[in-house]
Amino acid sequence: MFEVLKYIHENIGSDLELADVAKHFGYSKWYFCSKFREYTKKSFVKYVRHYRLQLAALDIISGQKITQVAMNYGYDTLGGFNKAFLAEFGCLPREYKKHAKETQIYYERRKLSMYALTDRCAFLRDLVTGTNDYEDQYCCQYAVYTTLGAYEAAKKGLSNAETLASGMVRLMDDFHPVIIPGELIVGFNFPDTKYPENFRPKDTPEDRAIMAKNCVSPEDIEQYARILQERPRLYQRIPPQITQEERNANKEWAAIGGCIASNHTVLDYEKVLKLGFRQILEEVESWEQKNGTNPMYRSIKAICAAACHMGEKYAQAAEALLSSGDEAYQKEDLEHIIAVCRNVPEKPAASFREAVQALLFAHIVNTWEDHINANSLGRLDQILYPYYKADLEKGILTKEEAFELICCLWLKLYRNYDVQQSCVGGTAPDGTSQVNELSYMMLDATEQLDFIRCMSVRYGHATEKEFLRRALEVVGHVQKGVPFFFNDDVMIPALVSKG
Repeated sequence: MFEVLKYIHENIGSDLELADVAKHFGYSKWYFCSKFREYTKKSFVKYVRHYRLQLAALDIISGQKITQVAMNYGYDTLGGFNKAFLAEFGCLPREYKKHAKETQIYYERRKLSMYALTDRCAFLRDLVTGTNDYEDQYCCQYAVYTTLGAYEAAKKGLSNAETLASGMVRLMDDFHPVIIPGELIVGFNFPDTKYPENFRPKDTPEDRAIMAKNCVSPEDIEQYARILQERPRLYQRIPPQITQEERNANKEWAAIGGCIASNHTVLDYEKVLKLGFRQILEEVESWEQKNGTNPMYRSIKAICAAACHMGEKYAQAAEALLSSGDEAYQKEDLEHIIAVCRNVPEKPAASFREAVQALLFAHIVNTWEDHINANSLGRLDQILYPYYKADLEKGILTKEEAFELICCLWLKLYRNYDVQQSCVGGTAPDGTSQVNELSYMMLDATEQLDFIRCMSVRYGHATEKEFLRRALEVVGHVQKGVPFFFNDDVMIPALVSKG
């Protein structure tokens, strides 16, 4: 059905007849009707009309004449268009246009009170959203080092968990830190513009040159090439136990996630901020002593130990840049990076800046293992607020500096199609609103950067109307990404009722 909707959207200006579309995709008319309604919750005719009217509304707002818009979308008379528009939006096209103009005037006034995008963030935004050269420095490190590490573990006959962990550890031990001029938050996972996600080089002269540019040693390039030729089985095959009903559900895309290696995750990043990977490692060791060792404990310990050194690698890289006198880098920026990365993610975060950096490092470890795969960052306004509040009270952070750091984090999370959800708002256990200054600040960052950014908004009966209106304004003006709104008054009791 995804391909069906894509076809409809691409041909919305043509005469779309139900029978013709069904035939185009090899369905009978009635089977197509049934599956289309099941997938979209609308009939084919209503869906096409709804989509055309949505586009018509955008054309009206852009200044096109209402009569011409009506003709463009297949309406023979203005009366027929007005009737359909009224049913869709609850007002006539001219009223819609007037309201849109008033809203735009209100928005221009409100922009004056929003946090402004700094020149630094504007420069970095253009860099990450366009085709750039810095990805050449890390585009295949993940593929090379995880393959080398997993290969060594597989030769020893280790379990799947230990094989995966060995690849991760090799990556964390050997990756080459890349720091971009102007960055305040450092770290990378996968490229998203010039190179395809999870780019895996082949044994060709061109890809060997790319690996060399990625600082992969000649010895590692040769070993990687041998592994490509050998094509060993790195992981044990464990036959999935799937019922026929589950197979049918998978076939119809009614169920996703049955017996696959990676899936949607919501991790406890807050624990990394509070404890650091060193204390988490000690916690794992205490459980291992209590329960006895096994492949999972050994794998987790290896990951935690390797993660402890991620910050130090960036601190050393920043020191080298500072010593080089490279004029592309600001001394103050590098000094901040050195101080922050000497502490996190090994130790607990001691400031807002350290909390943001530690969270990104933890997220990178997750995405290196699970890939960019609907990895939720959690309730960021709640996780980061204690550090923000403490730094303001100490006088070591301004609100403008905090906004810039949030923008830097958003830039680090940028994807052409983002599935890394972050959540703002929501309620406390006693039902009171948990909206805070960071909730608004994160909405401003989303709007000011104006690119795809997954954003979830939680609300309940106690949520401030001003906040909900602000969130809806962001969705209306950005018109990109994947916004979600969750009603805590409904969702929380539903989850509790399920245990």
